[in-house]
This record gives sequence, structure tokens and C-alpha cells, in this order.
Amino acid sequence: MMEGVPFDLLVNLTDMQEHGRLNKTGLEAGKHVWSEKPLANTVPEGRELLDLAAKKGLRLWAPRWW
Repeated sequence: MMEGVPFDLLVNLTDMQEHGRLNKTGLEAGKHVWSEKPLANTVPEGRELLDLAAKKGLRLWAPRWW
């Protein structure tokens, strides 16, 4: 999908256990990411995603659950 038709925003509605991996794949490919909750499966994985987005100048969103 990352190598197909160009796009700017990855909307991740996959199985929750795949969110961290697929969000990282999208960010590494230079895509903004909107992810269904949870953003990642662990706090360290979530921090890594936020740091990666900031480093690449990308936006990363996830809905609040509280």
C-alpha cells in the first residue's frame, strides 16, 4: 500500500495488536497517521511513535479514550 497510489494520511482501523507496527510503518514512509485507539501496545512503543513523528515533522493522532 505504501508504494501504490500516493496519499498523505494513513487511517489505521486494523486489529489493535497491529496498531503500533502499522503506525510506525506509515510514519517511516513519511505519512501522517490517524490511528484508532490504542496508538500502540505499550507506553514505550507509543513514545517511540510520537518521537518518530516529531523527528519527521509528521502528525500522529489517536482518539482519547478517557
